[in-house]
Amino acid sequence: MLRNLSILLTAILVSACGGGSSGPSNSNPVTPPPVTPPTPTYTLGGSVTGLSASGLVLSDGIETVAVPPNASGFTFPTQLTSSTKYSVTIVSQPTGITQTCVLSNATGSVGNSNITNVAVSCAQSANTISVYAGSIISASVAGTADLGEVTAVAIDASGNLYFTDFYNFTIMKMTPTGVVSVLAGKYGFSGSADGTGSAATFQYPEGLAVAANGNVFVTDTGNNTIRKIDTTGTVTTIAGKAGVRGTTDGTGHAASFNEPTDIAIDTAGNLYVTDTGNNTIRKIDTAGAVTTVAGAAGVSGAIDGTGTAARFNGPFAIAVDGTGNLYVADSGNNTIRHIDTNGAVTTIAGQPGVAGASDGVGASATFNRPGGIAFDSAGNLLVTDSVDYAIRTVTTSGVVTTVLPTSAAGGISTGFGTGAGGIATDKAGNIYIAGVKSILQLAPSGTLSTYVGAVSSAGARNGPAATASFSSPRGIVFDSKGNAFVADYYNSTIRKITPSGQVSVFAGTGAPGVFMDPYTLAIDGADNIYVTEDVWNWILKITPAGVMTTLAGEDDVVGERDGAGSAALFESPGPMVSDPVGNVYVVDGGAQTLRKISPTGTVTTLAGNYSQPFHAVDGVGAAAKFGGVGGIAIDKNGTLYVTDGKLIRQVTSAGVVTSLQSTSGPAFNALGSIAIDANGNFFVIDNGNHTICKMTPTGIVTTIAGTPSATNIVVGALPGALGAPAYIAFDRSGALYVTANDAVLKIALP
Repeated sequence: MLRNLSILLTAILVSACGGGSSGPSNSNPVTPPPVTPPTPTYTLGGSVTGLSASGLVLSDGIETVAVPPNASGFTFPTQLTSSTKYSVTIVSQPTGITQTCVLSNATGSVGNSNITNVAVSCAQSANTISVYAGSIISASVAGTADLGEVTAVAIDASGNLYFTDFYNFTIMKMTPTGVVSVLAGKYGFSGSADGTGSAATFQYPEGLAVAANGNVFVTDTGNNTIRKIDTTGTVTTIAGKAGVRGTTDGTGHAASFNEPTDIAIDTAGNLYVTDTGNNTIRKIDTAGAVTTVAGAAGVSGAIDGTGTAARFNGPFAIAVDGTGNLYVADSGNNTIRHIDTNGAVTTIAGQPGVAGASDGVGASATFNRPGGIAFDSAGNLLVTDSVDYAIRTVTTSGVVTTVLPTSAAGGISTGFGTGAGGIATDKAGNIYIAGVKSILQLAPSGTLSTYVGAVSSAGARNGPAATASFSSPRGIVFDSKGNAFVADYYNSTIRKITPSGQVSVFAGTGAPGVFMDPYTLAIDGADNIYVTEDVWNWILKITPAGVMTTLAGEDDVVGERDGAGSAALFESPGPMVSDPVGNVYVVDGGAQTLRKISPTGTVTTLAGNYSQPFHAVDGVGAAAKFGGVGGIAIDKNGTLYVTDGKLIRQVTSAGVVTSLQSTSGPAFNALGSIAIDANGNFFVIDNGNHTICKMTPTGIVTTIAGTPSATNIVVGALPGALGAPAYIAFDRSGALYVTANDAVLKIALP
């Protein structure tokens, strides 16, 4: 056995030394392939401190990661190799405006370990509301500062005061003890629904009258209807049909109106209405039958005559005496007209087409947009002279006397304006005047005070922005030098605010030109400014040098006609915007169409249908319909966007109208002015909520500023309160501004 093992070992050794083989030797043995070790990868992440809100999204250029509230850290899913460069950015800040996050150590190159030192630090935002120019209301009487624009007042036999809150879509009641309540309508919500109390809705109620039995009758101007509120607060539509404009006589819904503004009631219970858009006076008898008393529908003029032979020009207010004679404030003609029981019309005071403030008899007296009319206890007429902020008395024989002097002479500096100025008297001889956010009381002693609503901060003072004053500023634009231009509505001027904070009059009251109610502004790439007025139906152009011309439309002529210059007609042109080459896009409010004006003044209709306004329907050109456009803006690509009720709608250069949809966030209520930032985000005023909201291109909605239903202004940390925000605009650096109440506010955003 041992011998065999020895032989075996010898054989193995010989073989290992190359022996034992008769074949050739192998000098290149096969080498197995090398094994490559895996490339190391490393995570990219870091720490998070102070985050208490959702919505923070980070990106590394490859992918994004959403960071939840109260997170202490984050890590991107995909790992990176050594030497890879990285850059972490914030895609979106936390939802809302209460927090802002910043990054540190956000860029670098990957080494041989995980990246854990990217730091996200979140803190309460320093975003604020501040007063850029003007002043804010700081006091109120009778328990409320939440009125919008009061347009009419009436008093019943028990001393209850009724008034319309035009922009808040409500009818209000104030008892003799000072208790203010909403009689009918839903605060901040427009509509046409009949119902009781807040179940009923109105759309810009303008005039009202109280019957002996306590029923209240309202001209629902935006709906073109006449509404009745009985003593239980139940609202019914007694004449006209919501959304239908026309001139038809008939009973109940078979009749049609065109912007009825004021109403009066005689001793028999018959109603008389100034059908302002039709230039007629209408009667509604106790059975609901509507007839035309005087004037020719759609024809303006100043002719005295009987029935349809007479002519009016924007009749705005009406009163009736105990024997059935009517007295009309013919606002566009600057005259006071009398209509006897046979329908014969005569002019008893004022000169047609002549504006002024002269006292006198008959045609020797002058008025400037008479906006309200009522009888005093002596049987004389009281007239609010809207532009001159004066109260005039007119005897039935035409003797005109100024009771309260003009604001220039120290009169009603608190202000009421065209579209406001309703007037009423009580048994004690007190006069009540519908004002801006208030009702003023003029006592028999001559003392003027705020009776209900906000103590006004209105004025027309120039100088440093901190001490300057405005009266319901509306449209705002910025030129290439950083100057702000503001439509100062009730001061009938365009004001300029320099970057250093100096306020002056740029246009109006002869510097240059004269405005009635400058409402909205637009500015083109050459810094030309365009103006629409609430009363006239034209578009004005003002060069940087201050030269003012009419771009399109005809002074005080209503219509819906395309054409060049004055051959084109508008019906209450409103919000507008200009593109860089000087095309102007105007929302024609009365017709709910979108009009385009070329730099040479040629007007075409881009979208919307005059015959079917007040409906929101997508489509192309005339097939598209608008329900109630409140604002317009243009993005950097030249695409238009409008607010329409609760919608934001896109309008292409070809007139294709498409409604955008929000994907998350609070619901819109009643949208107004709109602006677009450099990233394509929409900023809109929600008039129904008194807020400014932001909607991203993907439809995410957040509230940027303002507190729902708060109509006073609160400055400081956001959200604050915005009062009654009117128009918004970005300056060329991206800062956001809003006109509200009697001030221009600046909002510091993230």
